[in-house]
Amino acid sequence: MKINAPLCVLFAGAFIGYAIHNHIQLRNTNIQLATALERTSALEEEINNNRREIEEIKIVVNEQKTSIRASIRDELDSIMIDSANKMKEKALAEFENAYDSDEHVYGNPQARFSLYEYLDFECPYCAQFSATAKKVADDSQGNINVVLRHYPLPMHGQEAKLKALFVECIAHHGGNKSFWYAVHALFSGKNTDSIVQTLNLNSQDIASCMGTEQAITGILQGLAEGEKLQIDSTPTVFILDNKQNKKLKIPGTPTEGDIANIISGILR
Repeated sequence: MKINAPLCVLFAGAFIGYAIHNHIQLRNTNIQLATALERTSALEEEINNNRREIEEIKIVVNEQKTSIRASIRDELDSIMIDSANKMKEKALAEFENAYDSDEHVYGNPQARFSLYEYLDFECPYCAQFSATAKKVADDSQGNINVVLRHYPLPMHGQEAKLKALFVECIAHHGGNKSFWYAVHALFSGKNTDSIVQTLNLNSQDIASCMGTEQAITGILQGLAEGEKLQIDSTPTVFILDNKQNKKLKIPGTPTEGDIANIISGILR
């Protein structure tokens, strides 16, 4: 069979053109694919960068949250401490005449006269006289002080002794002003938990103290003196002239007038 040369050339040219066209298309497709891959890679890198930035932001935010929480906690602690201190200062302001000393003295330690008060915390008349004695000392311009002695009566059982131990431990951990606050607070009906909270003391410290020799010694001193003085009721009050070293027993539950009259008699 005889092949037509021009037709072969035509077919060859068409084939070559088709091949070139396909090659160009393939090249363009490869270029587009490479471009797409580059864009995908760039997008993935951007996504990863964003993720890292988000994680870094989370870390910063968490650190700020922690810092803010700590700051709020510190501020609340500061407010609570300040509030507790102010409550204590307010409570003790009424007992500014209670000076630190080895004994439970209210008023000027160098006063000419001392009112020795033997009391029982379950005795209503003791509550009455304690308020009287404080007022006498406060109004005396430093001439009269009050000295407290514990004398819990057997008839009042353990409660009177426990309250005496309680105020001894308040004195040990809070000082003389806190002691006198606790004495008058108990007589006014406040419970021990409320007293400890007002004085900003640790309840565990107070509870642990109540069985110690130091606390018990404070009670035994008053009991020993009371037995020697043949005390059989409370309150029992003596007035001591520190200048002349003379002690007089005041019968019953003395009033301000009773005390003033006895002191006037001594000074005459």
